[in-house]
Amino acid sequence: MAEYVKNFFNRRVSPRFFVFVYDTLLIMLSFLVASFFHYGLSGMADKLTTSTFIIVSTVVIVNWGTFYLFKTFWGVLRFSAFSDITRVVGALSIGYLVSLLILISGRELGFISYLSYTVFFGSYVLNTMLMSLSRVVVKEIYDATIIKPKRAVRTMIYGTKEGGVALAKAIRADKVSHFELMGFITDDENMIGKKLLGVNVYGKGENMYDALRDKNIEKVIVSTHKMKLEGTPAFLESLVDHHISLLVSSPLSEWDGGLTTSQNLKDVQIEVLLPRSPINVNMREIAGHIEGKRVLITGAAGSIGSEIVRQVATFNPFKIILVDQAETPLHDMY
Repeated sequence: MAEYVKNFFNRRVSPRFFVFVYDTLLIMLSFLVASFFHYGLSGMADKLTTSTFIIVSTVVIVNWGTFYLFKTFWGVLRFSAFSDITRVVGALSIGYLVSLLILISGRELGFISYLSYTVFFGSYVLNTMLMSLSRVVVKEIYDATIIKPKRAVRTMIYGTKEGGVALAKAIRADKVSHFELMGFITDDENMIGKKLLGVNVYGKGENMYDALRDKNIEKVIVSTHKMKLEGTPAFLESLVDHHISLLVSSPLSEWDGGLTTSQNLKDVQIEVLLPRSPINVNMREIAGHIEGKRVLITGAAGSIGSEIVRQVATFNPFKIILVDQAETPLHDMY
């Protein structure tokens, strides 16, 4: 059974005819259930008349027209969104209203002998709930069976303005990206210590680094706008010093589809943290100055200093002496 469900949802698009027939069956089921609750099992048998057939047939045929008008069966069920549910509600509301007017006229003209408003309204409510819920259930089953869960990357977002909140919502909505939002980092003192989207907001202080360590944060996402703010590079450099990877997000208006690390989220290169443009140097000349020499590097445990150590080591020096006031990070480099 599980394999059948997986194969079904792996198809690119469920046939429109299948969705159309499924929605039609839900109309009939809704009338059946509403009649059962109103008349009971014994009373339902007495209502199996030509009038009942005309009532159900009228509702079905009219709703066929509204289904086509609102295109309720044109979308892909596994990718249903709120707009799809509003189309369902709109189609059923108009369909049942038009059907009710037709049936009232039919009763006055003698085509049907009875019309229960309680059953009719109950069927409408139940039908709307079932069709809306079916879209949600199919989407959730698809997400649970097809999208393979991976270990989530524990992430914080730098910024609590509209851009940061929109980015957080995008992370939670995109099940392919596998980022887990653990908190926000902010410059706004009024936001520090509060909760936003159910997670804590931290200021840029020592408590923030304790939170990063306690929550095992692996990445911090920062917008391109934040990267350009005065003083931001120094803060971002301190994150790198604490072994936190940085991702810069492009403006949400430029996003094409969902979150993709390669397009919308990019790793921050070391050059971005420098307060100047990169300098092109003659590597052969530098090698001549370093090879076989004793080299002392200050600030060796920092983000820039550790990169200098790695590059100097490639030039085959006789000895490298590392100096830094941060004892633990310096020891970790050994």
